[in-house]
Amino acid sequence: MSSWVDRTQPRVPRVHQLCICLLLLLAACTDSRHAAQKQLREIGTPRLRHDAAILYKQLFSSPSADYLTLKPSQWPASFALLRPMQVGASRDGFTLTLVGKNSTQSGLHIAPDGMSTTPKASHAKYQKIEDGIYWYSIVE
Repeated sequence: MSSWVDRTQPRVPRVHQLCICLLLLLAACTDSRHAAQKQLREIGTPRLRHDAAILYKQLFSSPSADYLTLKPSQWPASFALLRPMQVGASRDGFTLTLVGKNSTQSGLHIAPDGMSTTPKASHAKYQKIEDGIYWYSIVE
């Protein structure tokens, strides 16, 4: 059986391949974050947080689950403008998943207007973008 692999070229060790993959993932997340920050400036943080406050009151004014996955029909227009893959609602605010594959995801965490709490660090890492808006990353 013949092989088309050129044995004269050095092989790239698996560790290097893994490093390259991680760097590409980091670059994709960085690009996504910069794109999200640009969209935030266009939409306006006050509008986004105001819409989050209205939706938060609708979802959590009566006893409900601590975390809800929202259907696209439930998203405020300001959320939809960010084109999230998924929107989740928790007692800390809203997560808009902008990048995700398997168990890795990142996006925006939006605290409703009037809520001053920093999101509780669970398995996600949060970086503040501005008051009430955080970039979150989950890498498992």
